[in-house]
Amino acid sequence: MARVADEIRTWDRDFLWVSGDLPGSTHDTAAARIWQILAALCDAGLIALGDKG
Repeated sequence: MARVADEIRTWDRDFLWVSGDLPGSTHDTAAARIWQILAALCDAGLIALGDKG
């Protein structure tokens, strides 16, 4: 079974955050909800950019 992890990086490609692993079939949007990424970014005063996948 494939596993995936998501990451958040700066514009300079430095890591800010790496998720735990999820099943490979998990969509990016679902992963963002599971890990509550948007709330964490908001709490840190950061802006998020994303795509539809």
